[in-house]
Amino acid sequence: MGIGRLMVYRQLVLTLLLVVLFWILYVRLYKQEFFRWWGLAWTSFAAYLGITAVILSLAPEWTLLKSSLILFSVLARFLQIPFLLFAAWSMRSQELRLRRWLKPGLGLALIAGALTFAVSFIYRDQAVISFALRSVPHSVGLSVAAFFYASSFFERWQRNRSSSATVLAGISCVLYGLDQVLYSVSYIRTLIAGPDVLRLPLLPLLRQGIVLRQPFDFPLLVHPAVLFLEGLSSCGIAVGMVLLVMESRQHAQPMDRGVREHKDPDPDLVQHSKDLLCTHDLQGRLLSVNPAPARVLGYAVEELLRIPMRQLLAPGFRDRFDTYLARIQKKGEAFGLMRVLTRTGEERVWEYHNWLHTEGVPSPIVRGIAHDVTERIRAEQHYISERRNAEDRLRQLSSHLVQAQDDERARVARELHDDVNQRLAVLAMQLQELKRSSLNSGSHIQKIDALSKLTAEIAIDVRKVSHRLHPAVLDFLGLVAALAEFCDEFGKLNDMNVEFFHHQVARKLPKQMTLCLYRVAQEAVRNAQKHSGCRQVRVELIGGADGIRLRVSDSGAGFDPASVRGDTLGLISMTERVRSLGGVFLVQSRPGGGTIVEAHVPLAGSGNWVGTVPWEGVS
Repeated sequence: MGIGRLMVYRQLVLTLLLVVLFWILYVRLYKQEFFRWWGLAWTSFAAYLGITAVILSLAPEWTLLKSSLILFSVLARFLQIPFLLFAAWSMRSQELRLRRWLKPGLGLALIAGALTFAVSFIYRDQAVISFALRSVPHSVGLSVAAFFYASSFFERWQRNRSSSATVLAGISCVLYGLDQVLYSVSYIRTLIAGPDVLRLPLLPLLRQGIVLRQPFDFPLLVHPAVLFLEGLSSCGIAVGMVLLVMESRQHAQPMDRGVREHKDPDPDLVQHSKDLLCTHDLQGRLLSVNPAPARVLGYAVEELLRIPMRQLLAPGFRDRFDTYLARIQKKGEAFGLMRVLTRTGEERVWEYHNWLHTEGVPSPIVRGIAHDVTERIRAEQHYISERRNAEDRLRQLSSHLVQAQDDERARVARELHDDVNQRLAVLAMQLQELKRSSLNSGSHIQKIDALSKLTAEIAIDVRKVSHRLHPAVLDFLGLVAALAEFCDEFGKLNDMNVEFFHHQVARKLPKQMTLCLYRVAQEAVRNAQKHSGCRQVRVELIGGADGIRLRVSDSGAGFDPASVRGDTLGLISMTERVRSLGGVFLVQSRPGGGTIVEAHVPLAGSGNWVGTVPWEGVS
């Protein structure tokens, strides 16, 4: 037990030194993710060692308190492995990818730790076996993490072969991995040749009933060579990290001097400019920044220089940072908009223009200027919103005007039919009565016949005007019957062949839809008669589950839609009619190729058609 306590205290002292070192490096130097993962890894291992020191002071029996402490120590011990892997991964990958795997990695570590504790609890009466069962997975995981870390340092060394700190840290990681391999071998040997009868269902290849012929201890774990290897590797890692930081600072100092040499000639302009004037390296580390924009973000200049640029960006823009660095290295400049976060979490929009500088500096740097355009963007968005609202209100007003026009037409048509027509009929009857009472006067009978004929003609004209204003058949027989009657009458009146086809159109449709399609068909047929020079027009009305499609086509002269004025009354009327119902109105035409006019109107509840094409036609 004395040897065990000595090992725990020795490791605890070394681990606390590493914990203090890595957290100082993280807090004082740029807050790099790399140091944070290392600090978390060794903090969890220090927690394990501290709990273990308490456990060693308790009685050998597994009480509830001791079992709970052992469980927490195992979980803390296993958390060290994913933290170390994330630390190595942070040297290769992006922070966002790391965070994606953070919860699954920690979850797997906790599950593995809980299972390991459960197995060791089964053999709690055999202290050596129980301890070995808890230690084997952890030692194997640490050796894998150490070798993975060594490979990361090797990749970094390949990018900068003059870095002695990278070599020292990488070699120390290899030694630490070998040290953990020795621990793993010792623990596995303990399991294979335990001091008591060993029956492990997890090791079916082992013989049951293996007994050691002599008392068991840990000669390998306390061997001076192993202790020296562990101390050397731990110190090497610590020294390597310190040297890495020193190399980074030495690398930054001549760069800062180069930046100062390339500063603007007027320091007052830089000091008081509200625009961001900054420099950064190709790793995304700020090298200089003027005070005014730093205050806008809520930071002091020294504070801002310690924050990686990626963390200053809004979450939705951080994954674009690598693309920005690649573009500026390839093209030498980059510009655009970016969203940055203030200390309070507010997002600000900055417009930037940056250039790559390679002359007069030891390493390439990026200099640039950025202007806060948040208020301008908000004003533009407000203007767009207000403009859309105004357009919506104008569209509603236009729709109301069209509806009011239709209502007035219907009212006038009813008055003509119900009042004027009836009065003309009474006048005709009175003229006939007057004719019968004037049998002896031939001249009077001729005048009465002329007045009766004129009255009949006036009545026919009034009926036609009433029909044009609002056909009664539209209300009583529906859209199909009304269009069929219109096409027949219009063709006869203008000596044209106006063909009408319909398919799956319900007799009863919403009143607004019926009137809209009827008016559009009227206007399109009249346009064809007036402009196409063709004596044949085809009108199609097709029904469907989601709406009605009207198609009016001719094979006449056609026209260039781009040359047609868009301010005619017919154009406005048809456009607003279809648009007010959430439909689509379009025309296809070319000189000499005829014209096709289409109107798509959705049924109520089926939603608007997407991709409305503005009307381009003639009136």
